[in-house]
Amino acid sequence: MPNLFIDLDGTIIDARKRVYEVFRFLVPKSNLSFDAYWEIKRAGISNESILINHFNFSDLQIANFISQWMKEIEKENWLELDKPFDNIKSKLQNLKKNYKLILVTARQSTTNTLKQLKQLQLDTYFDDILITNQTLTKQVIIKQKFDVTSEDLIVGDTGKDIETGKALGIKTVAVLCGFLSASTLEKYNPDYIIQSLTDFNA
Repeated sequence: MPNLFIDLDGTIIDARKRVYEVFRFLVPKSNLSFDAYWEIKRAGISNESILINHFNFSDLQIANFISQWMKEIEKENWLELDKPFDNIKSKLQNLKKNYKLILVTARQSTTNTLKQLKQLQLDTYFDDILITNQTLTKQVIIKQKFDVTSEDLIVGDTGKDIETGKALGIKTVAVLCGFLSASTLEKYNPDYIIQSLTDFNA
């Protein structure tokens, strides 16, 4: 049975509110609305660029922001803002008939990630859960544990996910429900672009 490697944030769960609220918490003077912030982000523009272009942050301020961001973004109070995408559980259950489902996330906290998955009742759908802890790349942790074949696929919402799949020599599926727009994702040449994982039929 082929492996289906699936990203978490932006693919299984909607993390946009968490990301936006942490940004507002760290940049109190920001007057960017949720929609305005995500219009910028979905164009592939980083928080660092937003801070420079919209708030004239200095290098020191940006360094402090990045440090604080990493401390805040996976705290439990923020993670409570995440929601599974509609119908995602039934889709995962259906996909299990044809694939081994492997969750692969670049989260830094294994404890909080596993706790969240259990609270959202998502943990039981996966045959394995790989968490980079921000120490290894997704490509490395996948290769360490699996002998990938051309029948395997990876689904994610970022350019990094597509690059990971290409480096592994497997099919790549980009979803539009996450952090990047179609025009931004197209630059990475995924094999497929779909609205969400619920539209996955490969």
